Amino acid sequence: MSQQDQAESPLSLYEEELYGEKEVREATRQLIVFSLGPEYYGLDVCGVCEVLASSQMTLLPNVPPHIKGIINLRGIILSVSDLKVILGLPESSQNQKNQIVVAQSCKIATGFWVDGNTESIEISISKIQPLVSTLDAQKASLMQGQVDYLGRLVTVLDVDAVIQKTRVG
Repeated sequence: MSQQDQAESPLSLYEEELYGEKEVREATRQLIVFSLGPEYYGLDVCGVCEVLASSQMTLLPNVPPHIKGIINLRGIILSVSDLKVILGLPESSQNQKNQIVVAQSCKIATGFWVDGNTESIEISISKIQPLVSTLDAQKASLMQGQVDYLGRLVTVLDVDAVIQKTRVG
């Protein structure tokens, strides 16, 4: 195009004219996924602060059954709750793969004892399916749905509800 042609043609200020149609992106959600026995669970990444090795935990006597112990996280003492006890799953022995997922909700921080295999995934919100209707109501109140990810069924937990459950007992 010559300089004269460029001067005569108006500049396009609209993205659609410059690049064609806008690409419609599906809403996604990022989860921290971990295993509890043979099952997989996920917490919204916005509610997770970090993932730690379990060796940093101090065991406590005479505490509620779901309390596994406490950790000192940069000068802040946090309780660590066993998610298996909270969700009514069979307990397993401690091993080197165990991790502590530190989560926070409404200025309340706590740790969740998990079996490991922790990873971050991104899923489409439309792929999250409702919970099965036969699930116990107390357990269902801690969950937001389920999603199939790479052939694994991942149950999406409600961070706020699970943290609240650790406080109630």
